[in-house]
Amino acid sequence: PGSPAPINHSGKSRDEDGAMPLRGGPQGLGGLTVDISEKPSIDYVEVSDLVSLLAQEATVLVDVRAEEERRDGYIKGSVHIPSVEWDDGDTITGTALSLVDGASPGKTRLIFHCMYSRERAPRAAMAATQARSDISVAILRGGFQQCMTQLWATHPELIEGVNSERWIEYGRYGLVWAPDANPAAFVAELLAANTPKASEDASA
Repeated sequence: PGSPAPINHSGKSRDEDGAMPLRGGPQGLGGLTVDISEKPSIDYVEVSDLVSLLAQEATVLVDVRAEEERRDGYIKGSVHIPSVEWDDGDTITGTALSLVDGASPGKTRLIFHCMYSRERAPRAAMAATQARSDISVAILRGGFQQCMTQLWATHPELIEGVNSERWIEYGRYGLVWAPDANPAAFVAELLAANTPKASEDASA
């Protein structure tokens, strides 16, 4: 599919760079940042290197976003294991455990991402490292949001399932997932989707 047309946000406040403030304020997209500066074993890889990395058979890209985020686009070949499986107390569970147990030391490289790779992906990467210190683990800098911004137009074959109506041009940030740009509207949408119709209430 082609790139989505920019959406006009006229009437809404913008910062001095022309971008509207996102949830989490100036600290950035997608919530709080996890400081892993004291964890040198966790490397970052750049979105610009992703094309060559994915061509390597041993690379496994792990998407830890929620299902509703992945429904609006994902990287082809990525493995979807939501962050809850990487953040269950002191242990990893389910598919996450199977993936780590099956990784080959010195060969497999797990690259984690969430929407912005600021919180969930670093936590998941750290959990994988703590579970298996003998495997290669990295974090995709900028997450899926930067993949959409940097790669969708130039390498559309790498990104599948994109719902273009859910991605908008957002000033200096590039393409941003619409619910992050307008979280109040997203919450209203979820509430509406989970509220029974009046007719169903009447027949109950």
